[in-house]
Amino acid sequence: MSDVRLWSQTPASNNSSPPDGWPEAQAPSTVNDCAREMMASLAEWMADTQTAVATGGTSTAYTATIAQDPASYAAPLGCYIKFHTTCGAAPTLNLNSLGAKSLYWPNGNALVSGDVVTNQYASIIYDGTNLIVYTSAGGAQAVTLDNRLINGEFRIWGRGTSLSAQADDTYGGMGDRWNILTQTSTIAGARQAAPFDGALNSGQLTQSQASAQRIGVEQIIENTNCQDLRSQTVTFYGRFKTSSGGNIRVAILEWTGTADAVTSDFVNSWTSSTYTAGNFFTTTTTTVTAVKQYASPGTGWVDFFINGTISSSATNVVVMLWTEGTEAQNVTIALANCGLVPGSSPPPKHTARSLELELALCQRYYTKTFALDTTPATNTGSYAGAYALCQTVGAAGGQRGFSQPYPVPMRAIPSVTTYNPGASNAQARNPEVPVDCSALNIGGASALHSERCITIQWTTGAGSAAGQYNAVHYSADAEL
Repeated sequence: MSDVRLWSQTPASNNSSPPDGWPEAQAPSTVNDCAREMMASLAEWMADTQTAVATGGTSTAYTATIAQDPASYAAPLGCYIKFHTTCGAAPTLNLNSLGAKSLYWPNGNALVSGDVVTNQYASIIYDGTNLIVYTSAGGAQAVTLDNRLINGEFRIWGRGTSLSAQADDTYGGMGDRWNILTQTSTIAGARQAAPFDGALNSGQLTQSQASAQRIGVEQIIENTNCQDLRSQTVTFYGRFKTSSGGNIRVAILEWTGTADAVTSDFVNSWTSSTYTAGNFFTTTTTTVTAVKQYASPGTGWVDFFINGTISSSATNVVVMLWTEGTEAQNVTIALANCGLVPGSSPPPKHTARSLELELALCQRYYTKTFALDTTPATNTGSYAGAYALCQTVGAAGGQRGFSQPYPVPMRAIPSVTTYNPGASNAQARNPEVPVDCSALNIGGASALHSERCITIQWTTGAGSAAGQYNAVHYSADAEL
């Protein structure tokens, strides 16, 4: 039978004997045979590429029968399939009993356990050696670019772009919205510029202790941004790079307690190799949706993803990545282009939000009066951007502040830290005398502090006078 894959793009070369070709001076009686053969071949190709062929076999040894019925594996060969079960480790696919071929992603990585799930659709292309899997939206598991992670490109670093001595369960050392996790002691974090083509930035952790330890990072998604994911399949994806090449684990977790009242450190026992609640993960109101290992990933950038179905009890969703084993001093792990999207596959291309939108999303959880990449600190000598007002009373008088809106409404009434611009303390400062103020108070006696605006009051400094200005910097934290 004629095979559309073997037809030539040069018209004169399609001259095999009827009905497989159209030779010159062919007998009139063979014309209808050639036409029917072409119709059948096109129908077979349509059946294999425009409708899904269901797989059989097992989770590690899939089988499928396609209509084209090739005599052997030969490029180009392609079909559209529907996986009947979630894949196990190192899965293969045997088409038409031609022999099992390993399944690979387009980037050259072999599929690992859980990479494709039950009822997931995929295009399969034979590249001359292996079968390449191109996943696509399937049925109710439509993939969108609705990324629920904030700062997935690691551009926003409100607490500073290079931070040392970051303790366990600390925000900031991997950029805004990312929470650092360590096994025993502090580590360092820093932003990297343009780590590879297609990435704006990456976040990098450095294991800075002499004693080896496990390290990781997580992001907890606010209830209002994930409640609608209940009973849906979601995919956590991105790229990671580790300087040691040691095993990496990724996970999707759920908090099932009171919405947004999260216990932010989800590790119960770093040394446990049982990745369930009550073992590696905490027990209380924690559901482990999915865990995946990337064994010996090498030291280059690795595309990763993991998917799972969120339960109907989830109130917050958490994504996490960590080193499976202890890492020696100065080992680094970096992340870039991360997302959590509805559906069973990563999007074809990671899409970043505008910087303005990403910054506003981050400022719901952390904001400050300092410049974007500046680490908040006292005695900087800079009053730019500070909370400032014109003094209306004399020396040692109670100075009422005005209500200043936050850049965006914050998630909750934040915890505020103040920074004196001209001295090493937390008081406001009158730079015209100069003199420190005293008795600084957030909100004042009327408690004029909310998730929308801040009011700061203080006692004016000795030797100061009405008409002079006072100022203080602050940071406001409403992280989960």
